[in-house]
Amino acid sequence: MRERTAELETLNKELEAFTYSVAHDLKAPLRHITAFADQLKGHAGSKLDAEDRDYLQVISRSARTLSEMVAALLNLSRLGRKPLEKVPVDLTRLVRRVIEELRHDVGHREVAWQIDKLPEVDADPTLMRQVFLNLINNAIEALSSSASNTRVLRVETTTGETGGALVTIADSGPGVEAADMDKMFEAFFTTKPDGMGMGLAISRSIVEAHGGRLWATRGDRGLVFHVLLPLTGR
Repeated sequence: MRERTAELETLNKELEAFTYSVAHDLKAPLRHITAFADQLKGHAGSKLDAEDRDYLQVISRSARTLSEMVAALLNLSRLGRKPLEKVPVDLTRLVRRVIEELRHDVGHREVAWQIDKLPEVDADPTLMRQVFLNLINNAIEALSSSASNTRVLRVETTTGETGGALVTIADSGPGVEAADMDKMFEAFFTTKPDGMGMGLAISRSIVEAHGGRLWATRGDRGLVFHVLLPLTGR
């Protein structure tokens, strides 16, 4: 069993190194594609017909999407390469800052925000911000496709079964099909036409790197994310 565990750890490290290397090497050519497509559009824009301009737009949009995927892969691979810099993090302040950052994405839609006073946890503040940015943004996107006039986003807390902090993020959106519940945390799985399917995978990896758990359930309406984290000093 120990030998098998050691083999798996070695394979995981090799996979992380390979992912990092490939993703890093893709950054330069992707920048070139985006830059030259933009330059071509600028220099030859008046000579191109509508169909040609559409082709260039697709090239630029696809290159930028791939660049975002590469950045996400780099973030994912770095989790196993760089030690966490844990400090006491006030989740109430962190979540409220994330909401302010994302509030413009709500647009003119009326949303009822219900935010508990959240606990303090030991965490890497940059990575933990990324977790809640991904989860709250996912909830906002779900609310945007809700047909209901009442749109609610709740962030609540209780004490988890291990004495850790259990934070839930619930929305009143349309929810997720039962068949997709287990897949939604897999890298590159998405039900959105313009989605990358990396946000939830990265969020789970970050939470697990902190010794916690991240999972989702279906609520009365919409989806509920559960984030279990160790409390400060535990």
